[in-house]
Amino acid sequence: NPSSSNSIYDGRKMKFDFQNTLNLGKPLSLTLGVENEKETALSDYFIFSQYGNFVSTFPLKSAITNGIFIEDQSNISDLFFFNLGIRYDHHNKFGNALTYRIAPAFIIWETGTKLKATYGTGFKTPSLFYLFDPSFGNENLKPEKSTGWDAGIEQFLFDNDLSAGVTYFRNTFDDLFGFDQNFKTINVDKSESYGLEFYVTVVPLQRLKIKSNYTYTKTKDLSDNSPDKNLPLLRRPVHKGVLSANYSFLQKFNANLEIIFVGKRDDKYFNGTQSERIQLNTYTLINFAASYDVFNYLELHASVNNVLDTYYEEVYGYATPRLSVYGGFKIKI
Repeated sequence: NPSSSNSIYDGRKMKFDFQNTLNLGKPLSLTLGVENEKETALSDYFIFSQYGNFVSTFPLKSAITNGIFIEDQSNISDLFFFNLGIRYDHHNKFGNALTYRIAPAFIIWETGTKLKATYGTGFKTPSLFYLFDPSFGNENLKPEKSTGWDAGIEQFLFDNDLSAGVTYFRNTFDDLFGFDQNFKTINVDKSESYGLEFYVTVVPLQRLKIKSNYTYTKTKDLSDNSPDKNLPLLRRPVHKGVLSANYSFLQKFNANLEIIFVGKRDDKYFNGTQSERIQLNTYTLINFAASYDVFNYLELHASVNNVLDTYYEEVYGYATPRLSVYGGFKIKI
C-alpha cells in the first residue's frame, strides 16, 4: 500500500538582553535588566495514501516579548540574606504581566544550618505551535499563571564536604496547558502540586562531587467542570530521583555521570472521542558527558545519552531517543 509523507517545522528564536549590577556596599546590590525576544515558526505536514490525504500547515507566525526586571540582593551581618525580584513583561498577543519573587534565608554559622524560603508568581505564554498548529493548536489559549512557595532547611558538615537538605513546596496554577481527547491544546482551569524534595551532596575527593536528589510530588486537577477533577495531572511522576557524579582535573577535563529514575505517572489513551486513563511505566536513564579545554579559547565536548538504550515513553504513543551520541566544540572569544 504505497504512501508518502513530508513534514517540516521551522522554529527560530532571537533574544537580546542587557543587565547591569550596582554594588551599593556589602549590604545591598541591585541588578537591572531589559530583554527583547522574538519567536517565529512555520509548519507543513502532508500525508498522501490510498486512504486519503492529510494536510496540516500554518504559515509564518511570530511573537514578540519585551521585559524589564530589577533584583535586590541584601546581606545583613552575614546572617540574614534577602532576595527580591520584580519583572514586567509585554507580549504582543497576551498583553502585560507583572511577576515577582521573594527569597529570604537565615544562616546559623555555629551549627552550619541554613533556613530558607521563597514565594513568587509566574507567567508563561503558549508556544506558536500550541497556538497555531491547525491540528493540535488553539488560538483561544490563555497564558499559564502560577503562584508558589517553599520552605526548607539545609545542613552543612565536615567543612561543607557533606551537605543535606529537605524542602516542602506547593504551587497553584490557573490555565495550565493540557490536551483534550484529540490532542488539541487546552487550558486546565485550576490545578495544584505539592510535595517534598530531599538532597545530599558529598565531596569524597577534592576533584569528585556526588549529588543525589529525590522529589515526591502530588498533583491534582481542581477544575470544577473537568472530568478529571481531583485526579492527578497527566505525566507528572510521584517519585523522581537523580544521582550524579562530577569529576574535574586540572581545570581542563570535566566528566559527569548522571542516573535518572522516573516513577509511574498517569496519561491518557485517546481513541476517537473516547479516552481512558493509563499508567506509563517507570524508567531509568544513564547519561554521560565530558569536556576538555584544548586551549583557553577552545573546548571539546561529547556526550552519550541513554547509555543502556532504554525504551521509554514520556507521552503515551510517542517515541523518545534511544542510545544517542553527540560531539562538538565551543570557541570562547
